[in-house]
Amino acid sequence: MVDQEVFYEEVREALHHLYDYDRLRSLHLRAWLQAEPGFTGPRSLKQILIDAVEALRPEAETPMDAPDWRIYQILLYRFVQGMSTQEVAGQLGLGERHYRRLQARAIERFARLLWVRHLEITEAGEEEAGLPDSSWPEPKVGSDLDWLQREGTLQQTQLYEIFIQVEQLLAPLARNRGVHIEFHLVPDLPLLRIHPQAIRQAMVSTLAFMLDRTLAHRVRVEARTQGEVIQITIQPCSDSSAPAPPQSAALFTKPSALEALAIPRQLLDMYNGNLQVGRIESGAPMLTLQVPVVRRLPVLLVEDNEDTTELFSRYLEGSPYRPVIASSSQEAIFLAQRVKPRAMILDVMMPEQDGWETLILFKAHPLTATIPVIVATILTDRELALSLGADDFLHKPVSQEQLLAALDQVIQP
Repeated sequence: MVDQEVFYEEVREALHHLYDYDRLRSLHLRAWLQAEPGFTGPRSLKQILIDAVEALRPEAETPMDAPDWRIYQILLYRFVQGMSTQEVAGQLGLGERHYRRLQARAIERFARLLWVRHLEITEAGEEEAGLPDSSWPEPKVGSDLDWLQREGTLQQTQLYEIFIQVEQLLAPLARNRGVHIEFHLVPDLPLLRIHPQAIRQAMVSTLAFMLDRTLAHRVRVEARTQGEVIQITIQPCSDSSAPAPPQSAALFTKPSALEALAIPRQLLDMYNGNLQVGRIESGAPMLTLQVPVVRRLPVLLVEDNEDTTELFSRYLEGSPYRPVIASSSQEAIFLAQRVKPRAMILDVMMPEQDGWETLILFKAHPLTATIPVIVATILTDRELALSLGADDFLHKPVSQEQLLAALDQVIQP
């Protein structure tokens, strides 16, 4: 029988190392909860813990200032989202000592939930509770890609560095196929709005797909800017002295081929990019990847809490949005007319002039009335904010995903 205190301690350790595979693998908790050996998948220890946090989410009708919401928010933002103690405490409007007491209470409740699950597994018996290794369900593609969305998916990526990495990775395969890969970059390409691992894997998979099917001895990879995207084309090339060998377009467009491209297409879709299969004038196949470039649109952040200002600014790093900081309502009104931000993120609890007054002034002034306003506060007055003209309302603590989604929603392309 597992000692309950030992079990609770392992739960605490697992929460604090939720994205550290080596540490999770070393814990007995994995066996106690009948988790599968890997790090991803619906029955991995990491996913079991994340699902258990989500199981503590209160019902929608529960008041936002209820203790159950505090427990859920602490577990979600501190451990699943990876925010620091100071950041979560600041967004919840709590002193650090008070916050630490609430965090200890949240972890205890979380551990109690998992302890009940462990007892159910033990009582059911090894044969009924556990699945043999050969019977584990295949992890869904979405599960394996979820971590990209949790790690700040809107990032700035330099394509030149990605090309170098892809060339190194595919060099052995290209030699085995007798194909030479040529990389061509137009100078001064803008940064890509995509996670570096996502574009690297999309390119590796797509280029490997071409190497496996081409009859040519050379493949050309070229990148250039097309409006708001960078277009990367992959196509076979012939030597100047010989025509390109004939290839059937069906080889690249039949269902099995399109299935092989499903992963890179999904990776690009996550960042509003796409992957197309086409043909050049000679009839040879061509694969085209399109990835959005980074656009840094000014966003006015009206917040007097330095910790929150620093956190939100970090959220916007690598995103299409550039923070412009105002620590008071008066400064916000001045900067709004000077910078012409595409949106404003407004705190309510500020000295001198609070956020409600600022919101009223913004919506009444002809130069700022059309600027979308997102109210972000520890208060729960959503309906009041919307009635005063706010375009969206975020209840603190706010995750990076929530902030970027709100900005994407209110800022029109």
